[in-house]
Amino acid sequence: MKTSYFGTSFYTLLLKEIRRYIKVWGQTFLAPIVSSLLYLIVFTFALGGSREYALFIIPGIASMSMLQNSFANSSSSMLISKMQGSIVDVLMSPLTPLEVLLAYVLGATSRGVGIAIIFYIIQGIYFDFHVEHLGYLIFFTLAGSFAMSTLGLIGAIWANKIDRLSLISNFVITPLTFLSCTFYSINKLPEKWRVLVHADPVYYAINGFRYGMIGDPEFNQIMGVIILVACNIFLFVLAYIMLKTGYKLKN
Repeated sequence: MKTSYFGTSFYTLLLKEIRRYIKVWGQTFLAPIVSSLLYLIVFTFALGGSREYALFIIPGIASMSMLQNSFANSSSSMLISKMQGSIVDVLMSPLTPLEVLLAYVLGATSRGVGIAIIFYIIQGIYFDFHVEHLGYLIFFTLAGSFAMSTLGLIGAIWANKIDRLSLISNFVITPLTFLSCTFYSINKLPEKWRVLVHADPVYYAINGFRYGMIGDPEFNQIMGVIILVACNIFLFVLAYIMLKTGYKLKN
């Protein structure tokens, strides 16, 4: 029976996940930062948005990029490991399922958080504002990125090939992030659409991030904390079971 010690093996796998995306920094950092800045330019300068609107969408764009890249990092890493067959070596190592899960998820989380921090620093050159609620900002940053990293791992374990993983990314992740009030206030939506938005967990991650940065009065931060904690627990337990049982990994 394996016992979790979180020793050298765990940190080696975690470091390997971090080095994996650092080596291709142009794809993992530069590309999403440029895309985020293009969103900001189009929605503010090109379309004639006000400074107040720019301050509103900056947290949304930063958190959207953070969540999407957290999902992409863990899902691509696990899927590549499955396709190459190297995941079997990881599962046969002294590492426990919990250590494997945390190494993949924390590695992806670090990339997502890093992108959000870099984007925040760059946009700070043009827009000067301070963080309103640092505690909430840290929580929603880590909780949102951790949840999407775990979801990416689950998706990659379930998917047998890149096409299936693309289905999740294109028809689940992208719609949820774009429909979670990234670029607009929820008050602009009809009542029926507001109900749907409130059922979207990504809404709480993005607008919780916004609440931490600018103190958005429309957001119920307590409900956001409860929703994200519940989502993280559910996803984490599901991913742990999949790794422990070797679901679609040992074939």
